[in-house]
Amino acid sequence: MADTKTIPPYQIADNPHALIHCGPVFKESLDDERDLTVATSSGSGTVFYKDGRKVEIIEGASHENVGHNSDTQKKDAVAKAIVARHGDIHLVAEQGDVCIKAKNIYFEAMGDSPNGTFQILSNGPMTIACQQHLKCAAGAMCVVSAKSLDINAQVNIAGGLTKMKDPDLFSLASNFSWAALMKAITTKCK
Repeated sequence: MADTKTIPPYQIADNPHALIHCGPVFKESLDDERDLTVATSSGSGTVFYKDGRKVEIIEGASHENVGHNSDTQKKDAVAKAIVARHGDIHLVAEQGDVCIKAKNIYFEAMGDSPNGTFQILSNGPMTIACQQHLKCAAGAMCVVSAKSLDINAQVNIAGGLTKMKDPDLFSLASNFSWAALMKAITTKCK
């Protein structure tokens, strides 16, 4: 690729519908580190920066449809992949819901201990329901409840029962915070 310092910025299009501009958008004396800017009359746009960043703003809904010609007989045929070689991926819907639907869903935390954690936090009720067998397996397991634990089933226990000191979770229920809950769980579940 040519040396970008020697190529002056230039505009490909600038009309009532769109702006397509190569290089810095503002005064030549101020390098805003842009390589390519595409902006539309709706306020949507995409900016590519010299450091490899891409910023995309969509004023309305954004839809992507992939996999129309994928071979459904092929095992693990990937129609869409989002890979972050370094860094995090965030899905945020501040005023909406996140819905994931699939034939099967797999989550795997691959980090080395203690980084391979999987946490689910909820401000309201949480439901786990399945039509068949629900299995929970762990090296050790702890269930902490601020109020009560109801089990409506035939219970089979293999192993012994030990009475432990009751955790002080009633104060936690009245002054709830995630930090206090996590501290209570880690303190009582040892």
